[in-house]
Amino acid sequence: MIKNILFDLDGVLIEAQNWHYEAFNRALHDICGYEIPYDEHMSTFNGLPTKAKLKILTERDIVKEKDYERIFILKQHHTMNIIKTNCKPDPIKIDMMHKLMEYRKACVTNSIYKTAYEMLVHADLNYYLDYVQGNEATKFPKPNPSPYLHSMAFMGISPIETLIVEDSEKGYQAAIASGAHVLKVKDSTEVYYDNVIGRIGEIQWNDRRK
Repeated sequence: MIKNILFDLDGVLIEAQNWHYEAFNRALHDICGYEIPYDEHMSTFNGLPTKAKLKILTERDIVKEKDYERIFILKQHHTMNIIKTNCKPDPIKIDMMHKLMEYRKACVTNSIYKTAYEMLVHADLNYYLDYVQGNEATKFPKPNPSPYLHSMAFMGISPIETLIVEDSEKGYQAAIASGAHVLKVKDSTEVYYDNVIGRIGEIQWNDRRK
């Protein structure tokens, strides 16, 4: 029986992947004079934490390690400004969270905690969550299952009783590898009560048939 729901953040609870793309590119342009093409962002960089993105760009001889901290700080500055301007409550997400009150819920993201929590506060979703986990919690980000395994251990919950809602391929790989049940969505428009509860019903129906 499903008792817990773990949500990714960007593309699941909040459609923010373009915000991260814009903020990261602004920082790269300011420090290195380089911008990542959008198609490449979606195919290679989407869902990765900033440090992992910087490592890829260093391997391509685009970014120097000595510039990591400057880029990281500037990227977070741009991200916070974008959040304050663009992040608003979504009645559909608030309705979903309210109707899912019987379940323990958490947000598990490859974003840093400060950025994630700021988004959730502006979206009026922090009240409904039992736990928010940023990428500082574990050494290995998604697609490694470590973020989800750590969150489940911290909350004292088991994978078999947990549903993970993910959008990106890297997040989906992490969710599957964690041993939990998964609802894979295209983007945040597919994250609403009927869709989530429908997946829970499907899981519990299959469990009864075993």
